[in-house]
Amino acid sequence: MLIKKSGQTYCRKIKNQWVILDKDKKHIRVLNETGGFIWELLKKPLSKEQVVKKIVKNYNVEFSIAAKDLDDFIHSYVKEGFLIVTA
Repeated sequence: MLIKKSGQTYCRKIKNQWVILDKDKKHIRVLNETGGFIWELLKKPLSKEQVVKKIVKNYNVEFSIAAKDLDDFIHSYVKEGFLIVTA
């Protein structure tokens, strides 16, 4: 499973937040530091495990916690069209 950004998104970092826009659906979301970190990682498609490992390394959290939080992030952003999950 690979996670990647939708081709219809635009992102802008403003201070410590990232603002992302879905051009087609006209949805806007504001990401906190952790969400922005994940968003930046997804400049290229990555597996869930690759992203979790980078979160664990960067934020010094347990793998299981990072994996659950990433699942929540992916579910929300796929549902809104910002991310795509491929087989």
